[in-house]
Amino acid sequence: MKHAVRLFFVLLISIVIGNDAMSGSFSADYSMAYGNDYTLTGKIFVCDSLYSYNITTVDQDAGVIVNTKKGTATILFRDIKKYFNCELSMLTLIGIMNPIQSYNYYISDDSSKEHMIRQEEIEGLKCDVYRLEGDSCELALKWVSQELKFPIKIVQHLFKDLIFELANISNNSVDSTNFMIPGDYNLLTFDDIDALYNDGNEEDSGGIDKMPH
Repeated sequence: MKHAVRLFFVLLISIVIGNDAMSGSFSADYSMAYGNDYTLTGKIFVCDSLYSYNITTVDQDAGVIVNTKKGTATILFRDIKKYFNCELSMLTLIGIMNPIQSYNYYISDDSSKEHMIRQEEIEGLKCDVYRLEGDSCELALKWVSQELKFPIKIVQHLFKDLIFELANISNNSVDSTNFMIPGDYNLLTFDDIDALYNDGNEEDSGGIDKMPH
């Protein structure tokens, strides 16, 4: 159990979406490639200020629900029917190692500057392309859909040329159940999370050692 929970948080750090403005509703497939080392895939659902995404691996079935208007997030552990609530600021802190959150973090740094450099079409959507520059190098590129007001691609050079992309984007109504906590789930506290991290056999690493850090 410990390793399933830890695996989820590694995945969470990899894909959490920040406070970018959103418009309308859509669903898409996402992928997160860490060079040639590892690729994460899943489904994301967006509706106005809400979004959720699913993560399914051999070790667990999990998900995240985010309300950017309220500044809150809910983590669902579907394999144990538990959920955990936290502030978006907490996700920002642990999400600095992911492409969108780290992009937003570096924008706030006086030593970094963002420029819109061109427009391109991805997945049939016109995108504004932004370059994020540090003191003497390019840190990242971000493609933001003009229609969706949402980043659909980020290439980040700090972590093995990490690439985040959305594909098979479908502009349709999203089922509200994607943003609901199932009625038979129980709340997890910080103490419960700590216990889940520390139970089980330390020697059984599952697949966690293969995950990017």
